[in-house]
Amino acid sequence: MKKQLKSLIIGIAVVAVLVVVLLLLLRAPEEEESSSIPISSSSSASKSVELLSLTLDDIQSIEVKNTQEYTLVRDTAAGENEWMIEELAGLPKVKNSYGMLAIAMCSLTARDTLGENVTDLAQYGLDPAASTVTVVMKDGTRHTIEVGNDAPGGSTYTYVKLPNSNTVYLCSTSDIRRTRQVLTDYISLDLFTLESTESMPEILNCVFGGTSRKEPMIIEAPPANTSSSSSSGYSGYSSSFLIRSHRDRDVSTQVFSDVMETVFNTVATEVAAYNVTEEQLAQYGLDEPYSTLDLKYKENDITYELHYRAGEPDSSGSFYLMLEGVPVVYRAYINMDYSNTWMNIQYATMASRLFILPYINDVKALTVTTPEGDYRFELTLVDEGTDDEKLNVHYNGKALTEKNFKKFYQVVIGPTTESLVESEEGLNLTQPLLTYTYEYKGESKAPDVVSFYKGPTRQVYVAINGECEFTTRDVYVDKVYGDVIKMTNDEEVITDW
Repeated sequence: MKKQLKSLIIGIAVVAVLVVVLLLLLRAPEEEESSSIPISSSSSASKSVELLSLTLDDIQSIEVKNTQEYTLVRDTAAGENEWMIEELAGLPKVKNSYGMLAIAMCSLTARDTLGENVTDLAQYGLDPAASTVTVVMKDGTRHTIEVGNDAPGGSTYTYVKLPNSNTVYLCSTSDIRRTRQVLTDYISLDLFTLESTESMPEILNCVFGGTSRKEPMIIEAPPANTSSSSSSGYSGYSSSFLIRSHRDRDVSTQVFSDVMETVFNTVATEVAAYNVTEEQLAQYGLDEPYSTLDLKYKENDITYELHYRAGEPDSSGSFYLMLEGVPVVYRAYINMDYSNTWMNIQYATMASRLFILPYINDVKALTVTTPEGDYRFELTLVDEGTDDEKLNVHYNGKALTEKNFKKFYQVVIGPTTESLVESEEGLNLTQPLLTYTYEYKGESKAPDVVSFYKGPTRQVYVAINGECEFTTRDVYVDKVYGDVIKMTNDEEVITDW
């Protein structure tokens, strides 16, 4: 029993000695090189040091030196508490970026003192300082703060010091982050004004140009008070927009919508150059841009305009971009997952694949001409706009079934574009294989004539009012030959072909 008691006393003594040693170690001062301690909120208040306490109205200018050197000065012409950087005069500003640096420099408090008489300032990014900011007061007084590296532990704190002093302080990184801004950080990356991202603004007109296209593609809305009785450039319009060059043509609604979406999804990611010279335009491929866009749109009854010139995008969708009147080259990004973008859209894709779409209720007569002769169908609309509305169709005085003729009419207006005809030179367009003549109600509308001619293998040329621009499949002509005979016999036709 005595032996056990003796062992217990010895064990307690050993533990006591270890506790004392541990306490001594914890209280021992740390070496300067290892002091990069994150500060707790409880100790921060008691150790805080006021480094700058200035009145904003008394500040004349702010001199910044980091990887660049620049000076913020008061812009009295712009208003009270407005600031400018001479090198960036006239360039689009990041909102509040100038004034917020001035405000930040009015009051700067260190959360703690890291060490006094520090001999190795370089380890804190303070020999030389990563950033030096000097606030010049209206009375000529100068106040300077030197900013170093972020402390370890999530960049919550940053090392700072005053000039001619080896005392290192810890300041909140959020308080002094603007001292690291370079000139391009003050230039806005906003490319356009869009109040709502939930819906597309109203597009008024646009022009696609650049070296990626043979000629500019002009798109605009149809003239006011026009009927939607047929395709663009003829007796009416079936699309919300028209291509006006090089020939009038309905726009493919879905393609146009997709392209406009890529316009408003284009974003600038950084400023590549500013106050751009002619040499820089050539350097970034913008002296002869790959693609250009002039767009006018309306939102909340306010009209806006975009004028882009862009270099060719790489495989990731990155490219160089400029706004008209703004001497800034942006690196921008466009989503290349879209098959059609404003950068690459071409006339052949933008144009509607349908030839001409006369509204059946506007047609007075349709004549189908084949090598066998002319087949004239006369149309009369009765009780228009009522529940009893009916289309009466007659061929050679014989009444035809309305349902049957409407199916035949779908075949007539149904062919689609297979390819574009670049030039009529060398084409044999003397003897049509098939011709449609649309006569319209009202004397103000001239007839539209669509003719089909022998073309390349398995295709026929299509001319609308004497202009040949497209081809379609030759099987279409053979189908109409059979369907027009069925129609004269008042038989039902199949719309698929």
